[in-house]
Amino acid sequence: MDIYHQADPREDKLPRWAQENLKFLRYRVDSLENRLDEISSGTSKSNFWYEDLDFRKYYIPANSRIMFSDGTMNGVIDISYRDGWPGIYLNGHGPLTVKPAAANACYVKSER
Repeated sequence: MDIYHQADPREDKLPRWAQENLKFLRYRVDSLENRLDEISSGTSKSNFWYEDLDFRKYYIPANSRIMFSDGTMNGVIDISYRDGWPGIYLNGHGPLTVKPAAANACYVKSER
C-alpha cells in the first residue's frame, strides 16, 4: 500500500462515520490503482493485445473483447480472441462486409 493511502493517526479523533468513509475511499483508490496496473502493464501475456502508436503492447485479459462503434447500435463490431480457435472472432451487431485491402489485410464494416 502506498504511504499516501495509510491512515493518518489523527483520524482516530474523527467521528466513526468519517473514519469509515476514509477507509472506504482508501480501499477504492487501492483497487482502482491495482486495476489500472493490470490494464496498463498487461500482467498476463496473451495472444491478443492492442498497441499504441509508440508500439507499447497492452494485453487483453482472457475472455475479453474489444468493441468498435460508429455511434449506432447496428454499427458495433466486437473482436475477441478465443482459446481453441485459430484466429480472432469478429461479431457485428448488424451484417458485416469484408473487403480485401491487400494479400494480408482487409477492411471490415458493419452494415445497417
